Amino acid sequence: MSSIKRLFVLGFPSAYGGAGTELHHQIIAWRHMGLEIHLIPSWPSAGEALYPEMLKRGVKVHRPGQFDLIQAEDPVLGFCNADFLEALPRIRQHSKRTVFINCMTWLFDKEREAMEKGHIAMFLYQNPGVNGTNLSGGPGFLVGFAPSVLFHEDSPGSGQ
Repeated sequence: MSSIKRLFVLGFPSAYGGAGTELHHQIIAWRHMGLEIHLIPSWPSAGEALYPEMLKRGVKVHRPGQFDLIQAEDPVLGFCNADFLEALPRIRQHSKRTVFINCMTWLFDKEREAMEKGHIAMFLYQNPGVNGTNLSGGPGFLVGFAPSVLFHEDSPGSGQ
């Protein structure tokens, strides 16, 4: 089994808000790790505030719905993104390595539905309480993880 060299994310980072800022900081960490990052935005992204930064960091930004670039070995992630859940049948035509990152303290109906259909290969929850609550939802429901903190020197508010 080879290590992951590139990731696809359905969505786009943002400077404000929950999942968008989490994605922004995660992209910085992934790029420092040498991963090739591909963003498939939910809508045209050229006017987004972080668009120039993404290009400067070497992130490849594609057109909305451009799933034909995804290969079978590529992980495809959605950060708390309803559009990701809606697009899962189309995404899975290209890769079964789908990951849903839920940043809430509950499950979305579409998330449960996708889970029941086997459309999500892995779930990541950022809160141990949510893990415990959702583990009672059924067997094979969650892949647990122990998060670690990563700070980067070019992050706003890092003091650098």
